[in-house]
Amino acid sequence: MIAVLWSLVVALLMLLPSSSVEAAVSGWPALLEIPSLDKILHAGSFGLVAWLWFRALGESQPGILSNSLWLLLLLGTIAYGALLEGAQSFSPTRATQWTDILANSLGAAFSLALSLAFSKRGYAAGGVDSADLS
Repeated sequence: MIAVLWSLVVALLMLLPSSSVEAAVSGWPALLEIPSLDKILHAGSFGLVAWLWFRALGESQPGILSNSLWLLLLLGTIAYGALLEGAQSFSPTRATQWTDILANSLGAAFSLALSLAFSKRGYAAGGVDSADLS
């Protein structure tokens, strides 16, 4: 359920007029000083989308955590990000940027790679047992 909600929040944020986004961060001028903040936010947002879906599917269907799920989620998250980025072209205050699609894709790939690596090491979607860390 949280994966669905976060996916909707990301869609809402990406489709808001740019003036709304600028107004939201205007109270924190220090944020605007961070180099490539937009790309960091894109990567983080879509990394979280991919990770939440990875967890949701892993918990609902134990044993499905595999390379094929990783690839399916990666392609799905990339398509979702590209679709939302393309939808921005219909807004007079937003524009489609290939670099945003790249940031979305890299965030998803990094997140899923870590998720897959940890799941293969025995750290299941449900959490890490402290005994496994020793």
